[in-house]
Amino acid sequence: MSITVDELASNAEGRFAFLSRHGYRLANRECLFAESFKGGFILTYVNSRQQLLVEYLDMQLTVSQDGEVVFGAANHPDFAGNMFSREHLAEYMDHIARVVEVALSTAGANGP
Repeated sequence: MSITVDELASNAEGRFAFLSRHGYRLANRECLFAESFKGGFILTYVNSRQQLLVEYLDMQLTVSQDGEVVFGAANHPDFAGNMFSREHLAEYMDHIARVVEVALSTAGANGP
């Protein structure tokens, strides 16, 4: 059974719930081209000083904080890349969220 874009976005929201510990709240959830195999979503989180985007488009996952890539094509700790089928993204979302949480904590996610 194939996972839908909406199910995948819900999965990502649940896995990125740790962002609330950094003062982030979900400001926007957008599912795009859900009927296409390349469809995806954008989750926009904000806190008082920063914006964090979790974007899954064209089978590529990118997580960026204020435009700085935390997880993406050139920065994907523990992974060979950032391209995932929907099923594989759902399977690895826990691990990806942990990688992102470590990266944000290491970089000082709450800024100066």
